[in-house]
Amino acid sequence: MHVKIKLVALLFLLNGFANAADKNYAFKNAVNYCNCRIAYEYCNQYSGMIPESDEKKSFDKLQDIFKCNFSHTLSYDSINNILNRNNFSSFSKKSSTVMSRILKTEVEALSTEEAVSRIISGIYESKEFKNILIQYSEVGSLKETLTRKVSEYLNQSFGEIESPVVDNSQNKVPLTETELQKEIKRLENLITEYKTGQFSINWLSIILVAILSSAIYFILKLKLTAFEERLDRHRKEIDLIDTKKNDGFNKQSNQNLNINEFKRSVERNISDLNLAINSLQSDVGRLSFKEQSQTDFQEPYSNPTPQVEKQQRLEILFAPIPNRDGSFNASKVTSTEDQSASFYKFTITDNLSQKATFEFLNVERAIKDATSSPELILNPVCRIKNALNQNAKRIKTVKPGSVEKQNDKWIVYQLAEIEYE
Repeated sequence: MHVKIKLVALLFLLNGFANAADKNYAFKNAVNYCNCRIAYEYCNQYSGMIPESDEKKSFDKLQDIFKCNFSHTLSYDSINNILNRNNFSSFSKKSSTVMSRILKTEVEALSTEEAVSRIISGIYESKEFKNILIQYSEVGSLKETLTRKVSEYLNQSFGEIESPVVDNSQNKVPLTETELQKEIKRLENLITEYKTGQFSINWLSIILVAILSSAIYFILKLKLTAFEERLDRHRKEIDLIDTKKNDGFNKQSNQNLNINEFKRSVERNISDLNLAINSLQSDVGRLSFKEQSQTDFQEPYSNPTPQVEKQQRLEILFAPIPNRDGSFNASKVTSTEDQSASFYKFTITDNLSQKATFEFLNVERAIKDATSSPELILNPVCRIKNALNQNAKRIKTVKPGSVEKQNDKWIVYQLAEIEYE
């Protein structure tokens, strides 16, 4: 009984560790989601206020990274690194400071309400975002929406923490009885109910054990007899099969002899045919030589005009981050490399410019972004042959992929194979 109690306690302890890990994961996802939404609203409003600015051009190219949801949102660090390299370094620095500070929160003992409060107040009461909230109304209006969505998401992983209640006499009322305490109490009641004296003999148990043992003995004996009969039957079947195999082997030997004789006859016929063909080829060669000699005397020598082979023009295109369904927007695939947003190189393979092979654009900026966010940049269109290496200096395309243009998209038909180096 004590062993059962220990097992129950161990299960509750393991369940506690699992819940703590689940809370940390959910809290981190909620912070990344808030950062994604705020970054999008800020960049959108800021670039809209200055249509001809470099920030507006950068934002138009980077809109694909703002796919904000709790299951696939990029980490705040990845988004901020991309924004930092694309004319939004000031916001990136402030956002990184705020989000990293919120993620240092110990969440194991927090309820849903407390966890939501830590995230929302950490953002909207931070000194780094004070001026942003004043100047950009779209960011400020997100507070209510973020509070509601984060509450719904964290409610799946966080539960209320039970605490003692104090009455008027300042005496603490005991905590609500936990499942572990209930299980321990039930086991103790079973021990008390079925416990016998130290030297008493439970004759009923002994009789039941004897009857059960006898029944098992007779059942096993019957099973053993049936197994022996089946074994004899199978032995006879095996002997019969061996006899048939020996007869078949003798027949096969005779057939093999006949086949070998036939093969030798065919080989002799083939050899005779080869000799006849060689003789005919010699005769044809002599006749051709005579005819050519006569033609040389009758017709003047003419120099054949060499045929000029048409060479297909090699066309190179550059593509940005792919869509999650393994395609590229045709409007964003251009013949000019964008130093801040191009990640793949297309090589056209047909005259109609509808088919191409593609490979990863192996430049330092693209490598750094891809190792930071492989699920967004690499996974939709590449098969990675080795483990993720965020310190990789090169991303080698082992085998190019293939795409075909359909309407307004380039559809991937074969994934590219890449390796980190």
